[in-house]
Amino acid sequence: HIGIHSAKDVPGELDKKLSIGAYLNREDVRDVLITRKPSIKKLTHLPKNSTLGTSSPRRIAYIKLLRPDLKIIQLRGNIETRIDKVYKGKVYAILLAKAGLNRLKKFKYDFNFFAIPLSQILPAPGQGAVAVMYKKENLFIKRICSKINCKNTYISLNTERSLIKQMNGDCFTPIGALAKVKKNSIMLKARLFSDDAKFFVDDIKIGPIKSANSLGKKCADNLLKKLKAIE
Repeated sequence: HIGIHSAKDVPGELDKKLSIGAYLNREDVRDVLITRKPSIKKLTHLPKNSTLGTSSPRRIAYIKLLRPDLKIIQLRGNIETRIDKVYKGKVYAILLAKAGLNRLKKFKYDFNFFAIPLSQILPAPGQGAVAVMYKKENLFIKRICSKINCKNTYISLNTERSLIKQMNGDCFTPIGALAKVKKNSIMLKARLFSDDAKFFVDDIKIGPIKSANSLGKKCADNLLKKLKAIE
């Protein structure tokens, strides 16, 4: 009757029979750098030419910008599988979403975790939020969803998803974006990289909550226009 998803993995364009009925209260949206070295407190502390595991185009683009010397190793699998790669020395460090680590809570290894500031790396659209999907025709489930929905998360995620949808993006699009509700307004920050990660453009949009959907669309159009102008 319902589907539970990480919001950042839900494509911008949904099947017409489905709808997102609720978003649970959003967790920490930051990325986390994981190593076995307690001395690593920043990205700049990683040894030169060391290996970093990730398969995220967004994270790869940011790392190429912030630490172009690092060697990127494609890494897939669940959280524990990826952490195990660090433990076994297959990679020196990895990047993961802090929300997933917070929800998992227990680890069989003792690691060094450093949350990367949002001023350095913006999260993926939808990161840190759990989306609850249902069939539009099921009004009973719709009512249940309305009781567990977090209003501020719902507004923020709709803004971020309108951004992704407008540019026909998905979880493989090299973009970081974060929308935040402040009283009766919403602010959206976004950074879009070129596919080869050689260029990037930024945009910030602020507007009333009622314009959240159009705010995301305007931000997407502006980012695409800026990127096209410099490529």
